[in-house]
Amino acid sequence: MKSILCLLLMFGMSIYTISQPVWITFTDPNPSGPRITLQSSSNQQVTYIVEIPGMYVEFIIAGSDTFQRLSIPKTGVWGNYGYPELPSLEKLIAVPECDSIIVSYQVTDSIILDNLTVYPRPEIVYDSLLGTFIEQFTKNDSIYQLNRFLPEIDYEILSEDISGINVQPE
Repeated sequence: MKSILCLLLMFGMSIYTISQPVWITFTDPNPSGPRITLQSSSNQQVTYIVEIPGMYVEFIIAGSDTFQRLSIPKTGVWGNYGYPELPSLEKLIAVPECDSIIVSYQVTDSIILDNLTVYPRPEIVYDSLLGTFIEQFTKNDSIYQLNRFLPEIDYEILSEDISGINVQPE
């Protein structure tokens, strides 16, 4: 009985070690959240620079599949349940009352990470046996079969009344 318990403890510790997040450096080897630097702000435009110094990658085995869970400190996640769980940075910008808004952005650097299967966003469910909320693995296979960038929208305009605003992406 003691040998089985020891084997279970060793197995549990090895899974824990495998699942430790690894920092992938983009611009800074020290883990930190995104840096948002305001370049200019007037009643005509707001300009800022966003730098993402890196991200954590955690390897998760679900069934016979190995996934990579991506996270960036001080950010949230994007994705419906079962969609790839992608790090998401949100920045609220106050816009004065106006007739139209032009949103533009420029990506100045990028990196391609091959051979990643991004972990699907789990559903959070209540486990009555444990008396707490847990993650339930959920994967939307039809989304994973598509070959496209996600999310499909780059920005969202939220307002109490946007009926008179004309949004023009640039």
